[in-house]
Amino acid sequence: MNNVACIDMEGVLIPELWPHIAKETGLSEFNLTTREEPNYEKLMQSRIASLRKHGLRLADVQQLLSAVQLLPGALAFVQQLRRNFEVKLVSITQRHFYRTSSARYRV
Repeated sequence: MNNVACIDMEGVLIPELWPHIAKETGLSEFNLTTREEPNYEKLMQSRIASLRKHGLRLADVQQLLSAVQLLPGALAFVQQLRRNFEVKLVSITQRHFYRTSSARYRV
């Protein structure tokens, strides 16, 4: 198979994670994404500062993300894509967060 399809996890197969964290914690500052702050380093430093400010640790965030489900139709989309393409996931999703749920998806 020579055809390769590269797709992002967040916003394509699963909801964006930081807005999910914002919803679950009630902290609107986590709604910011690279759309609002294109400087990724600055955005992540802001997120880290907010996590510290509110006493949230990596384990807390991973727990919040453990409930994230595939978007409707995501599994069927990937299965259809695999008929003609080798599917590669390309994402800026942090490895620590992704590990929390990747084993459940097995798309």
